[in-house]
Amino acid sequence: MSIRENVVSALVKEIISLGSISSGEQNIDDKLLEQMLKDMDIAQALQLMTQTVTSKEWKIETDVPEYVEVAENIQRRLNNLNISKLLENILRAEIYKKSIFEIIYDKDSSGNTIIKDLILLPNKYIKYDKDSGWVVKTRDSEIAIASEPSRFLVCVNEERLDNLQGSTDLLPLVPVFTAKERLESKLNAIIEKYGDIITVFAYEPSAETDPPEVVKARQKDVEAQAKDLKAAKGKDVLAVPSAGEKSLDDFIKFIKLDDLKPEIYQELLNEKAKSVQRYLLGSTLVVGVDGNSGNRALGEVHKEQQNYKIESKVKKIRDWIQKLIEIDARLYGYDSGNFYFKFVEEINETETLELEDKRTKTISEKVNYIVKISESGYAFTKTKIAEILGVKEADLIEVEKESGNLEFSKPKKKLNINKINKKRELIEKNQARFDKFIDNNFKKWQKNVLKAIREKIEKANDISDLYDLEFDYDNTLEDMLLISMLQGFDNAVMIDNKIVEFSNTRTTTRNAALDNFLKKHPALYNDIENEMEYARQKYFWIKKVTDVNVTEKIFKQMSNTLENGGTFKEWKKDVDNILSQSGLTLNEGYLKTVFRTNMNHAYNVGIYMKMDKYKERYPYYQYCGTLDGREQEHTRELNGKIFKIGTPEADKYFPPNGFNCRCYTVSLTADEVNPDEVVGNGDIDQDVGSFAGNIGNDEYIATLEKNYKQKVDTFADKYDIPDFVLTKPLKKDGNSSIIDTIKTVKEANNYAEKVLGVKADYTGIDVRCANEWNRGLAAMKNKYPEVAEQIKFVGSMQKRNELLKAELKNYAKNNKLAKGTKELLDYVLGKLNIKSNRTAESFHVTRLGNNPDENEIIKIVNKYAGISLNSNYYNNYDNVIAERKRQVTNGWKPVGCDTMKSIFDHEFGHQIDKLLGISKSKDVKEYFETNKTVISKNLSKYATVKVEEFIAEAWSEYKNNPKPREISRKVGRFIERSWKEWQKKNL
Repeated sequence: MSIRENVVSALVKEIISLGSISSGEQNIDDKLLEQMLKDMDIAQALQLMTQTVTSKEWKIETDVPEYVEVAENIQRRLNNLNISKLLENILRAEIYKKSIFEIIYDKDSSGNTIIKDLILLPNKYIKYDKDSGWVVKTRDSEIAIASEPSRFLVCVNEERLDNLQGSTDLLPLVPVFTAKERLESKLNAIIEKYGDIITVFAYEPSAETDPPEVVKARQKDVEAQAKDLKAAKGKDVLAVPSAGEKSLDDFIKFIKLDDLKPEIYQELLNEKAKSVQRYLLGSTLVVGVDGNSGNRALGEVHKEQQNYKIESKVKKIRDWIQKLIEIDARLYGYDSGNFYFKFVEEINETETLELEDKRTKTISEKVNYIVKISESGYAFTKTKIAEILGVKEADLIEVEKESGNLEFSKPKKKLNINKINKKRELIEKNQARFDKFIDNNFKKWQKNVLKAIREKIEKANDISDLYDLEFDYDNTLEDMLLISMLQGFDNAVMIDNKIVEFSNTRTTTRNAALDNFLKKHPALYNDIENEMEYARQKYFWIKKVTDVNVTEKIFKQMSNTLENGGTFKEWKKDVDNILSQSGLTLNEGYLKTVFRTNMNHAYNVGIYMKMDKYKERYPYYQYCGTLDGREQEHTRELNGKIFKIGTPEADKYFPPNGFNCRCYTVSLTADEVNPDEVVGNGDIDQDVGSFAGNIGNDEYIATLEKNYKQKVDTFADKYDIPDFVLTKPLKKDGNSSIIDTIKTVKEANNYAEKVLGVKADYTGIDVRCANEWNRGLAAMKNKYPEVAEQIKFVGSMQKRNELLKAELKNYAKNNKLAKGTKELLDYVLGKLNIKSNRTAESFHVTRLGNNPDENEIIKIVNKYAGISLNSNYYNNYDNVIAERKRQVTNGWKPVGCDTMKSIFDHEFGHQIDKLLGISKSKDVKEYFETNKTVISKNLSKYATVKVEEFIAEAWSEYKNNPKPREISRKVGRFIERSWKEWQKKNL
């Protein structure tokens, strides 16, 4: 070390020693304790050690073979307890000196007394009396705990005859913690001793081989010269070894204390970290000044020391919990001395999954090998690649790579009027074909709508049952809108050998249409994703507007009956008449107008999308109308006008511009257009109402929403509908204006089950947390449907376990179980205890095996796969967000991840990872293991816990940080690429 480093080290030791707690002083006041618990290093160390202990499996053990069955019975009774939570609360004694529980008893199904629960008593109600011992004091009573030994479990940390009130494990950290927190005041003491300019006295230390008399003489010499310097200066001097730089005789240095402050503070941080390692984590291995943490041998010592610390905690817990066994022994008449509480290692993965993982790694390594050979300028034959991968040659399919937009490299062609007319002929031919497509599909949609209306009326008991303005029919129209958009894109006529994508598609299903389209236009994958989302949003509001209009027609027809003295029950008897009189059964009535208008709208969205894609080659379009005497005003006004694509005017007047609009557009090159003929700003003042700018425009969605709300208000006023209709939760996936109106957990459950199609029970969860959870799932169901499909349940972990446990026990009760099946059942039931440190949990679907009986158990468990919340943690939204913000601030969680959505995205990241196997990748594992320091600094500290958490944390930041940092951005994009590759292979 340099002289400066030795000075800093010596000063830090003095600063820490100033005001240190003496060996006889065993108290830390509450204020200091809370400050220490807010320290990031201390909090994380405590959390890590608590998680290490509470994550262990446990059992009641005996060393006497004939008592094994008794031990199993004891364990079954104690399984009623939430052991993880109990262990966490017990370990609080190491921090707060004590944990005292009230034992709650109950009767089992046979009438036998059992321990039902242990309630942790707040320390503020517990006092120590030198005569009575521990006493529980409330406003109205005082209970001496020693007088009721079966009522309380007392856990006192480091309890001894000379320390009956216990002590905290944080005590050894007080000197270094207070030194850091109160540095300025302690520096004043240093100034008092040495002055603000410190005289540093560098001396040459004795050699290790020097005899004792030489060492002693050297020490006296140093002390004498230091004394002389002190007398000359009037302040103490600081003697430090020179590390060979200078000797005592020729080196005295003066250093300003202010110049050393940054280094002193950093050294204090290092000392605090060392103390945390030593006293909380049980580690003697710390990072050196060179950044290294020691060799493998030191690492083994570190691990051994940490294990000693963990075993110390385990021993304390075992001693404290032994009392529960003693109480159970008194209740059931056995010798408690023959049994003890034991931790066992948790089982990780089955051999089958391990083998599968190895096979996946092998394939991945082989593929990487082939890629590297290719990158070096060589290539394997198809036969050789199949041989390397161990697959059949026939299973290798060559994929033609896109060559990019080479069509733009050719010179533009000037088209004559004949070609323009040919375009119009093809466009009109396509439109006629599309009109037939509309007619063919309308009947099916109309039938579904009429069926839903009929069922709603028949089930209604009174008028209020129709107030919700909603009918339950499927989303056929949404699928048709997407298909229409795809056909519009394909049928947009360009008349260019490099661009023509004319299609006579007859596809009538959404998936087939997408497959067909993406085979022809793979580069448009992302565009189609956006259009699917747009179609979904548009359909939602179209359906809402349609439903309120249909309801109004029904109410109008019903009003006639009621005004003529009829009753609601009389009116609803003849549903056929209701539908007919409302005009809903007509082939060319209201429903046909809705269907045709929106199908044409979607068709033109596809055409617009095509025009926008090729606008460099075809920058203009001509508006064309059918002038046959049935045209609308806007058709006559706009017919023949030329617009430049991308301008406000072009977007505003792109067809359709009215109900049953039959207008279309023709693409034009720059050579075909006279610039003077192009419509400019203010040239046209045609009002097309809500149809303005309706192609692919978010403002159009807002217009639909506005129209709906206006219709609802008008309808409610006209028919005196209660106010709750206006604020009713609208069931739209992920839309904030919808989900935010849900005010109760019951409504949140209903939304999840009816809209998202998953079983839900948010009992005990703050409804705001439930809403954000539903919002996250709704968004992901649209973006990653195959992943979301694995989610069968959302809600609280407590309700999930309660429901699952009841279903499993019911199955066991009604079926004779083989030994293996019973063991599986008991194993699952044993895993349902919620760990107290588990705030949210991703529960994955398990694949079925070869045993039919065991598969029945797996099927039941899979019904509850999904992402659940711990109601003990998520019962207060404000507290959750406050804690989350704190975690982001201290680096425990990633930047931007201080919302419920970010928590959902983290858990959903686990679901994606499970499906794609991202964390199983050799490259990912290698990066994780070798870059933990970088990950901790540039992602989050929690991301360093294990590779699966690294993936989930990166995904969470990628989805929530407006400017994701490098690590999360790379991981997020890698997941998205992997997802697309997975879809191509599996769909």
